Amino acid sequence: MLYTLSIHSSNRYAYAFRDRGFAGYDRTPCPSCGREIATPLPRTAPRAYEAEGGARYPDFLAFTGVPVGAFLCSARVIDLLREAGISGLGEIESVPVFRVKGAKTEPVSEPVYQLASIIGRVELDLPAMKLKKKNLCSSCGRFAWSRERLYTIPAAVDMDTWSGHDLCRVGDFPAMIVCSERVAAVIRKHKLTGAEMGPIADMFRAF
Repeated sequence: MLYTLSIHSSNRYAYAFRDRGFAGYDRTPCPSCGREIATPLPRTAPRAYEAEGGARYPDFLAFTGVPVGAFLCSARVIDLLREAGISGLGEIESVPVFRVKGAKTEPVSEPVYQLASIIGRVELDLPAMKLKKKNLCSSCGRFAWSRERLYTIPAAVDMDTWSGHDLCRVGDFPAMIVCSERVAAVIRKHKLTGAEMGPIADMFRAF
């Protein structure tokens, strides 16, 4: 069974809102369709995140900035996932987190946070969702959805496209994360904070 894995901030928890080294995007129009193509600019500094919000630092640290989808979690989470043989984790690097207090910033010493890439993949089941891609550009690959307000549509994933990993990104929505029952069991057993599991149907509502 697969679940939507949502990393949430709350009044209790701190959350990261900026990656210091992210320089933004170079935005140019596609010569064929005119849609904007955004290409990340070279980083200006190594990854380091600034946090604000609640006083507690959760096991899973929400990131509300750009580029979207950073999977930030404590070193304890990574250790527990590895001990359980969880698949789908790619490269992992320790990243500093700084607490913003007015004009000052202070390093967060505990927990030590790590940025993990997720290599698993699964695609949406578009026919089951009665959803289609339209106006697909053969040059840049951009397209439009046949329906608006995706948050009103119960999501479904095509299990034939599932890579079999315990942690996956969703094809057309790579900021969304899907996890297996094995990941859910680790989170429940160790009462890891900052993450919520929900049904796949609620994927767009939870995002």
